[in-house]
Amino acid sequence: MLDYLTFIKNEIEMQGYLTAQELNQKLSERFHITSANCRKIVQRMTASGKINSTSPITFGNNQYVYFTRPLNKSAIKHITKKHRPSLYRLIVTLESSLGVLSYYEALKVTSSPLDREKTKMDHLDRIIQDLLHLGFIMELQTYNSVTYIIDKLHGVNWPSVVKSHESKMKLDCMFIRDVLLWLKKHNLINREEVVYRSKDELSKGAQHNNFVWDAFSYSSATGITNDREDIKNTLVVLDIQLSRPYSQHDLDGFYNRVQGVICSSLSRKRKVMPIIIINDITDTGVQNRIRKLGFLSFHLGTIYGERIYEILKGLDKINDFFRFQSHPAEVISEVTNILENLRESGQETNLQNLKGDLFEVLMYSVFRRIIGEGYIEQNVILKEKDSEGKVEYYEYDLIIQKGAPRERIVFELKGYKGSSEIKLGDQNSKNTVRWFFRRTLQFAKRYYNDTDKTNQHPLKACYITTARFSDDALEALTKLNESNLKPAMLDVYYDGQKLRSLMKEREYTHELDILEKYYLEQN
Repeated sequence: MLDYLTFIKNEIEMQGYLTAQELNQKLSERFHITSANCRKIVQRMTASGKINSTSPITFGNNQYVYFTRPLNKSAIKHITKKHRPSLYRLIVTLESSLGVLSYYEALKVTSSPLDREKTKMDHLDRIIQDLLHLGFIMELQTYNSVTYIIDKLHGVNWPSVVKSHESKMKLDCMFIRDVLLWLKKHNLINREEVVYRSKDELSKGAQHNNFVWDAFSYSSATGITNDREDIKNTLVVLDIQLSRPYSQHDLDGFYNRVQGVICSSLSRKRKVMPIIIINDITDTGVQNRIRKLGFLSFHLGTIYGERIYEILKGLDKINDFFRFQSHPAEVISEVTNILENLRESGQETNLQNLKGDLFEVLMYSVFRRIIGEGYIEQNVILKEKDSEGKVEYYEYDLIIQKGAPRERIVFELKGYKGSSEIKLGDQNSKNTVRWFFRRTLQFAKRYYNDTDKTNQHPLKACYITTARFSDDALEALTKLNESNLKPAMLDVYYDGQKLRSLMKEREYTHELDILEKYYLEQN
């Protein structure tokens, strides 16, 4: 037994560690014993504490790793790089993200399936349990309804780190809608079905084929053939990374998810068109591999011109301003710079969704000044489950809770072209007056009645747009302005002209200049 022990210790110390398979093979070759006997020898030595194992953590082929000296983080990375790549990618990406990563981002980089029963791929929940066992991360934390994986080094300071990371995730989502419109315009995706991750719900991506994606759609632009039998559209999946350079680990996570879809059908391999949208790639090897894999990739500057990088920096600054509760004047100044860059780059029309987002930022700053003291929330998601467990939820651009008088004001903000018209519609027609007042506002009323019974604030409403309302919508809004939905300091609605009057009345000259130059000029 001593010979076995001496041999095993020498072999492990020479390599630093050995997997169960490697150790059994060396024992078998040296002592000419069966695999079953090798396993028993290793088990006895581990049980007696003569060597150590990574139990309960397993690696490639569900095997333990054996060692004699404590394994540090560097050694674990070395082991996982070869024997458990999904765990390795999460560790390295967590480091490059300054020790914080959302559960959603971790699903992407680890290529984790949503339902572990449908595949043999490594599952994120198991990976997280292993990281907890190793002492690398804290217990999962939730902030603004998003679950985060956080390096243990951050300790009690984790909220400030998470808040910074949240702004980066919002930046990753900010261009998705406009990029999808660009892809539609160039016939790379069809117009019928497009599902994408929203900046208003960062924890929920586009779920398809048991994986998460930043967006997915379908395409008929897959080449010309005489084979009329093969007329199925191709699945298009998008990976979008704008807040930091696109890495090899991002690509590996995307590639493995794509492979999971391709091989998910027993009868035939599925067709998939992978598209990567990036801000930057610092490693030329990553770009070369993307090319070899046959993936489509677009730098944001290729789509929108070089000025887009200045716009990205400006958006990053705005996120920082909100994070540090900066003065509204700083926010408005940066909004002006971005809008001017949009116009000078000739991309104002192509980035209408971004322009609408900037209008929301502008209005946040305006109403922070008008309301004064009060609790202000942006991009609020309210959710409720019904008796059958089905979740219903809606997004709200701005909600302000204030005292003197006590009110909770729900805002609907639409930064459209001045020549656009918002119709009266009904409660089933999105982007109409009645969709807000008869559907989403009523849901908010029920939600707060159920969840905030001890701190009730009368619910008020305010619909603001730079566009104009249809005649029947104006008639309905005028009546609502005489109801108890009217806030104390505001009207129930503002179109472009009324908004201009409000800015003049308040003497908000800078905000008025922005509205007239970039939003109201077509009125």
